[in-house]
Amino acid sequence: MIEDLTTITIKYTKADVLAVLAFSIFLFAISPILTGLNKVTLTHIEGFNAFNVSVCFSTFLARCYTTCLLFDSHTFYTLVTSSTVASVVLHELTHVFLLRRFKVFFKVKTFKVSIIPMGIVLDYRSITIREYVITALAPQALSTIVCLVMLVANRLCLANQLTMFAMLMYVVNLVGGSGDLYGVFKTLVKVRTLDGVIRKVRDYEYVISL
Repeated sequence: MIEDLTTITIKYTKADVLAVLAFSIFLFAISPILTGLNKVTLTHIEGFNAFNVSVCFSTFLARCYTTCLLFDSHTFYTLVTSSTVASVVLHELTHVFLLRRFKVFFKVKTFKVSIIPMGIVLDYRSITIREYVITALAPQALSTIVCLVMLVANRLCLANQLTMFAMLMYVVNLVGGSGDLYGVFKTLVKVRTLDGVIRKVRDYEYVISL
């Protein structure tokens, strides 16, 4: 006797892209609150010997020009570039490691809106719901780690470059994971279980067998 399976179809549309964008902005806005501190104290800033200033880092990120005044331009742009690259690489490597650990076949693709690349997508044919949730959420452990580094470095008045680097990595990783978090939320709202298999039908359309 063949067991009947309940199937649920999940499609990702332009409305979902807008929802992820709105969610990204929301995560960016609350990122300082999630650290437990709304402000990070910077001391001994390069070029401003023993000059102390408190900067709400949501303002820090939103007003790059003003922030450039806190560091010399070369230091500032080096911090922004290196922290962004480190965050993206570690984020994706976490996904890749777990997918390989779960022996899920996948391809690395770019997600585009029209012709504009917006992010990296690990395209898989089949994965269990449990494996999908673990793989999608795992990179946020990085947010926790770099947030702790940021807070400890700031509390101990360690190098400000370390504080800034960790701060930027934290925000980039948190906001960059908005698509992962949204996907998990949409999936679990639909299926309400961790038991089942997700199979790709076509781009941005999946069938879940429960």
